[in-house]
Order: sequence, then structure tokens, then C-alpha cells
Amino acid sequence: MSVQHDTKRKKWTFDEDIVLLRQVSADLPFEASHGTIGSNWESVARTLTSCSTFGRNVNGKKCQNRFNILLDEHKILRQEAMKASGASEDETEKTQLLDDLLLRMQETEEKSVKASIAASAANRSKDLNAHHVRQEAMKTIGKRKVEELGPSKSTPTKKQVVTILYILHFYSKANITYFTFLLKGKCIYYCSLI
Repeated sequence: MSVQHDTKRKKWTFDEDIVLLRQVSADLPFEASHGTIGSNWESVARTLTSCSTFGRNVNGKKCQNRFNILLDEHKILRQEAMKASGASEDETEKTQLLDDLLLRMQETEEKSVKASIAASAANRSKDLNAHHVRQEAMKTIGKRKVEELGPSKSTPTKKQVVTILYILHFYSKANITYFTFLLKGKCIYYCSLI
């Protein structure tokens, strides 16, 4: 014999959907700031499980998933209703709640997009100001360096000239020796072919 657990999947009833939508409409968990949305959905779940008319044990993720499913189904039904012009729709509490919540979600998304655009514009403005200040500072540094060096320090010293000439002489002598070695090797190679 096997022990049956009470974790069987149950379909959400129409009444459970209504209770969920009412609670979501009251709490508006999707309007929370980034990082607190999950805890707001958990709050919705706690409220629902404590409700006597809601006979289901849920957590925040289950509530959020069911709400998203209801919203997606509602969007599809609205699109089909717009295609079938002239057809009358029966407005239920569920469709009214979903219409209101869909509108609130769209407004929330628009606000967050506008806020992110404003924040990026402010950051861009700060970056431009910082870039301008940096350029002005670099101009003054360039002027100071030119003043410090002056025309006399821009020419190499006698020691620097001697060092450069020595290095050139050494490398040219080394190159001559190397090329001579290569030519001798080629002469020996070609002579052996004859």
C-alpha cells in the first residue's frame, strides 16, 4: 500500500481566481521596487491562505504564476474580441478585474521605462560634464609641461647622442657580421651542388 499525500494538483476554480484577482488588485505586488516583488507576492499568498473562502495552500510563486496565466488568457481573449467586431461581450467581475490590473501593469511598465530613460539621461549628462572637466584639466597640464621643458630641454644632451650613436654602431656591426655569415653559408651550399 502506498501513502497518498495531499500534494495532488488541483485546478483553480473560478471563485479562487476571483479571490486571487481581488487580492492582487488590493496589494498590487507588481508595482513593488526591484528586489521586493517576490516578498510582495508572498504577502498575497499569506493573505489568501488565511482567507476562509480560499481553500488552497499556495505560496508567492504559485500566486504569481496563476496571475500571469490569467493575464495571458485575458489578453488573448481581448485580441479575439477585437477581431470579431460587433460581438457583444458579457462583462464579469473577473474580466473587469483583469482589465483594471492589465491597465495598472501597463502604467507601471511605462513609469519604469520613463524612470530608466531619465536615469540614463542624467548619467549621460554627468559623464559629459566629467569629460569636459577632464579635458580642461588636460589642457592645463599640457601647457605646464611645455613651459617646464622649454626649448633647451627638448633637444637631446651630448651623453644621449653618444649613447644612440654607440647603439647604432654596435647593431650595424652585428648586422654586417650576421649577413656575412649567411652569405658564406649560401656560397658553401651552392658550391656543394656543383
